[in-house]
Amino acid sequence: MVAMVILVVLGTVAVVIELGLVRLSRERMQDAVEATALEILRERDFGTTPAELSEPAIRDFQRRQRNKQYFSLPFAENLGAGMTPEDSAFGAVNLEVTLGQGEVPLYNRIETEPDRSVPELELNYEPGPLPVARNELHGDIVSGGFSGHSPGGILGADGNPSHVQGPDYGRVDFSAAAPSDAPFASAVLVRARRTQPHGYDPLSPLDSQDHISSTGWTLPITFGAGSPFKGEDPEAGYSLRHHGLPLHATAIAAASPALRVGAPHPEWGPEWAVGVAPFGVISFLWDGLLAPWVPDPADPDFEFVTVKIQDFGGVGGAPLELVDINNDSQRLGLPILRIEHRVGDRIIPYTTSAIDYLSPDFWDEEDGFAPLLYFKHVPGQGFQWYVAGFVRVSSEYLGIFSDEGTGDEYGQVKLTRRKPPQAPEQPFIAPRNASAVFDGQHAWDLPEDLWAEILATLKTTPNLVQAPILVR
Repeated sequence: MVAMVILVVLGTVAVVIELGLVRLSRERMQDAVEATALEILRERDFGTTPAELSEPAIRDFQRRQRNKQYFSLPFAENLGAGMTPEDSAFGAVNLEVTLGQGEVPLYNRIETEPDRSVPELELNYEPGPLPVARNELHGDIVSGGFSGHSPGGILGADGNPSHVQGPDYGRVDFSAAAPSDAPFASAVLVRARRTQPHGYDPLSPLDSQDHISSTGWTLPITFGAGSPFKGEDPEAGYSLRHHGLPLHATAIAAASPALRVGAPHPEWGPEWAVGVAPFGVISFLWDGLLAPWVPDPADPDFEFVTVKIQDFGGVGGAPLELVDINNDSQRLGLPILRIEHRVGDRIIPYTTSAIDYLSPDFWDEEDGFAPLLYFKHVPGQGFQWYVAGFVRVSSEYLGIFSDEGTGDEYGQVKLTRRKPPQAPEQPFIAPRNASAVFDGQHAWDLPEDLWAEILATLKTTPNLVQAPILVR
């Protein structure tokens, strides 16, 4: 009886441990691809060198190269890693990473055995002085478009719902962009796979292709290998006992209108220097019928408008307003407090006594995320301004001028709105300091009809600042 019980208990423990290893490996793979997809998409419109900003292929190649390191980090425990902390300039622990394949500039120093290292993701690019995009759908990193969440209405040949991903890595919810369009795509897919048995070729010919796809060792069935029963012939086809368990993980990040942005923090680095702008833009004038913005002859990726700051004494609930210099009837925006904002926030414009709005210190020449302002009459509260999204705008203070007719003084500011490099028809994706999910209290204190109107404005306004979110 004891022997029989021990046999059952040990068998159960073996299954639990085996399945636990499978689940742990799968979760680590999923964490890895999710982090990588988000960070690669986040840098779509970001460049660290003039070459990246001027050449889309270089920018796309470099953002994939920079961010593929996130794939290896969740596996650090598996690598026998040793960490050497070093004090950083900010008082925190600064760590550097060195993986088995070479140095990776991150925050651990990890010593690994080369044959146990996690495979590096392939970039899906042919390297060279000017990289050439492959962007194959079965690659490790793929830029493209996300078409929807559920394939529930799509049936296979047998009448059953078809799988989201087939054996050829074709998907019903994601399509790869043409190689020339890869730098501008609004979604990024990252996949990881353990599909190569020890001593054998990968299970699929689409795995482990130079510059396109990589694979790793299948997960060995440790306890199952001790079974007294004879396994299948390993040369006759796939055998779980001999070839191990293949695992896949896939994540898709897509761009979505930012719902929250923070105040600028240049002390954190250049990416964080871009934050809420010190002014908001009226929603129906952003891309509306009045459309005072004109192309900048010096740079086609920018449009500008010159405005004057006028004191209207509270007209329309806004004591100060930004007005088109060429048309006094076109009120374009309001000076606001430069703090963190979210969609649905009520904006209180500056008053003449709140700050010296004619001072150059108020108008920062750096880029910023200007709240898109939705104007609404609320019963019992009068006219109010609400945030309905964010737009990428910078301001340049031009000085104080006098009205020839009245002699009144007013400040003059040049507002410039930025578009993505080489792709002006695409919304701009913020590299940092913008989130497409609420990280805190939602704007539930608004009446439902008002909240619905604000969300409708958010969904229908073109060229709003975007941020990446996980959609698969």
